[in-house]
Amino acid sequence: MPDGMKVKMLGGKKLFAQLKKYPGVAQLAVATGLFAEGTKILNDSKELVPVDTGTLRASGIVFPPSLNERGNLSVDIGYGGPAAPYALRVHENPNAGVGSGVGQWKYLEQPFRERSQGMNKRMLNRVRNKTKKL
Repeated sequence: MPDGMKVKMLGGKKLFAQLKKYPGVAQLAVATGLFAEGTKILNDSKELVPVDTGTLRASGIVFPPSLNERGNLSVDIGYGGPAAPYALRVHENPNAGVGSGVGQWKYLEQPFRERSQGMNKRMLNRVRNKTKKL
């Protein structure tokens, strides 16, 4: 999702301290946590996707966590695959789902924004749970 929305986990001093103290375990906890967050966002969004044939809803995917050259973890979430331009048009169409009464526009953005609230805290809790026995 190069042009997509992103959450930067900045200012989480306690989280960064745990990452520094337990680098491998903490990084794995964050990676699995990000995947879980992405899965929750996708599942919530599937309740909002406008449905005509069901193909768009079925095309939703959460990609496994990836680590870039700067050491940043990310998880991409999206719809469409080869039909991504269609998915984007529906996502940005304020009339999407209006006629059928099923779904709405911004079907991915809304759950993403809702889920990003408190994500630092949830990640810190995941890391603490994984590292408290070490």
